[in-house]
Amino acid sequence: SASVPKYNETQFATITDPEQGAVIFRMLNRQPRLFLKTGVNYKDYLIRDFTEDIFQKRMDRILREQNTPLISVKAGAFELSDNEEFYHVSAHIKDDDLLKGIKFLLTEVEKVKQNGFIENELQLAKKDKLLDLEISVNQKNSQKSQDILDEYKNHFLFQDAVIGIDYEFELAKQIIKTINIEDVNKYFLKFYQPDDRVILIKGPEKYQDLVTKEMFLNIENEIIKSKIPKSDFALVNKSLINKELTGSKIIKEIKYPNLDLTELRLANGVKVFLKPNKYKEKEFSFNAKSPGGFSYIPLSKLYSAQNAHRIINNSGLGNFTRNEIHDLYNPDFISIAASISEERESLYGRSITAYQKELFELIYLHFEEINYNPIAIDKLKVELKESLRLVDADPKKRFNIKFADTYFKSHPRIKSITDKDIDEINMEDVKNFYRERFQDGSDFVFTFVGDFQIDEFKGLIEKYLGSLPNLGRKEKYVDDGVRVERGLVQFEVYENLEDQSTHYRAYVNSFKNNIKNRFKVFVLQAILNRMLHEEIREKSNLVYAIYAQNYDMTKKPEEKYTLLINFDCSPNNKDKIFTEINKILEKIKKGDFPQHYLEDAIKSQVTNYMVNRESNRWLVDAISRYYEDNEPLQLINSIDVVVKSINKNDIKRIANETFKDNFIQASLMPKRSEEHTSELQSH
Repeated sequence: SASVPKYNETQFATITDPEQGAVIFRMLNRQPRLFLKTGVNYKDYLIRDFTEDIFQKRMDRILREQNTPLISVKAGAFELSDNEEFYHVSAHIKDDDLLKGIKFLLTEVEKVKQNGFIENELQLAKKDKLLDLEISVNQKNSQKSQDILDEYKNHFLFQDAVIGIDYEFELAKQIIKTINIEDVNKYFLKFYQPDDRVILIKGPEKYQDLVTKEMFLNIENEIIKSKIPKSDFALVNKSLINKELTGSKIIKEIKYPNLDLTELRLANGVKVFLKPNKYKEKEFSFNAKSPGGFSYIPLSKLYSAQNAHRIINNSGLGNFTRNEIHDLYNPDFISIAASISEERESLYGRSITAYQKELFELIYLHFEEINYNPIAIDKLKVELKESLRLVDADPKKRFNIKFADTYFKSHPRIKSITDKDIDEINMEDVKNFYRERFQDGSDFVFTFVGDFQIDEFKGLIEKYLGSLPNLGRKEKYVDDGVRVERGLVQFEVYENLEDQSTHYRAYVNSFKNNIKNRFKVFVLQAILNRMLHEEIREKSNLVYAIYAQNYDMTKKPEEKYTLLINFDCSPNNKDKIFTEINKILEKIKKGDFPQHYLEDAIKSQVTNYMVNRESNRWLVDAISRYYEDNEPLQLINSIDVVVKSINKNDIKRIANETFKDNFIQASLMPKRSEEHTSELQSH
């Protein structure tokens, strides 16, 4: 089996590229690959798992609540060869802060090397691991086939033991008792040995000679010589809510027997849908929606409103910081997040049944008491400006933005954000907007799907959702006049740094946005995809890749869909490919394609539906969306019947309505040489 010789030193490299916008620093240490063959191996596996988990969470806490030179940090391991793996810690560093970022990360690594981790960090990691395994035992009947396949594959390729989740849980309970903080600290030291590692810097061309190997080693040695104080960490011991909630009663209950769905209406105006589902044992999902979103916000405050959910999702609740919430309630087991769009404001999430009360408490606090993170605005602005830098460095990203601006006719509410827009984002506007959107619970519709007891939930609903504020508002989406381009528009952009080209053609069509018409579009898309691939990619070999996608399908402000054809090719083949696309579109409009193409597309849609309708998340989205759009909820159980009713005439009709002479066609072409540019200018 293959092995890579030991380096016996620090290997150092800087890789620059004009299209590399992000500044990335990586430390990679080689280790023998960890095989899972025996109980002894399993103990090593758990120790490594704890080591990675504790360090990652420590870095996440720091980045969430401190202003640092780093944007993000990832730690983990990946395969190097049959017998070896790389343990890595990688940091995305702020532009122009490379040296500060390297020093900051090295200091955090050295802090662990000098002081070790904290006992409370290990106890938390142990608790989360056991809970994760317990959940896997509870949900073993819904385990994905791919997970089972991977387990057998690793057994045959690497002799990893196949022990089953029940035995693994029992084994872990015994072994975890024997793991102490010294085991984890020793394991961490293995990951940072200077005689067998790679130090890698990736960034724009200006970083080529900014840091040399000698400079890096000097920085590291200075940090090693310094005395670094240990970290503090302790789990808080306090309640999420410290006041009596008055609640309100359920005043109406409606049953939908064929859906096993219950609708509850509370005295404070809140509506709730409950659907028990055993897709995942002892787990459920939810969302909550109210119309309005940032559709009514004036342009001067729009960017604060558009990014308010990012501030909320990095802030605390009640008298808890976000870090304290994550430490007590691991997001892998209980999660809730805010989401705000042009049309609506919403909450969504999931929880294991053991944390169902805590989830309702967190929902309540999202309406009543946000503990704003004081550095969240600064972090947001850094991240947004970093994303602009990535766009500036990447011709394809710039091309995508130009296409979107063209598609939305450069409407000021949809245009791409600028540095000036980012600077105008402020905490006061965020707070005012979020408070206004979530000050009235009466217009929210909650949907819960999963493994729960309705009678138990009713008590939680009355107490927590029944205590949400009630102003009796009837919100609605405001049409701000955003419309898409429906004329013929063609343009080319000569900015690609590679000798290849990217091309889009978008067709927009109005339609009655109901379930059958949506699936007509999906089936048309599938047939088009197949014909594009078979005739242009496989038969003619003209493209690297080609596909059609549903770019945009809306009910508001107008009922429409957009099919986008996208392909990459040699620039010389562009016109020929568009000609071939036109021929394929004409064939579909005439129904000139095999009947089994239609049958296969329908079968695929039905299969996807039959699989998806078992999942909590899909059902939550379907129930809430159909209710919001005034579509019959009963259709959720008969989508397969609707799809099977689609025939070739339906596809011909919708193809003729869609593929007309008005479209947006855009091409990203290789950058012209200076000689060619001068020649064009002279003419």
